[in-house]
Amino acid sequence: FRVNDLGALKYFLRLEINHSVDGIYVSQHKYYLELLVDSRMLGCKPCSTLMHSSL
Repeated sequence: FRVNDLGALKYFLRLEINHSVDGIYVSQHKYYLELLVDSRMLGCKPCSTLMHSSL
């Protein structure tokens, strides 16, 4: 079988892969942005929630 080089990996299983001189960074920025748009929460403001520190 033949194998093709598709270049540097950018997206895999909803993970965004960024290559730099310092290393490889993995994030889900695109996924959670999509999630916020789909749920119509993109314009919402974050708020803090109190929680016991022992949890």
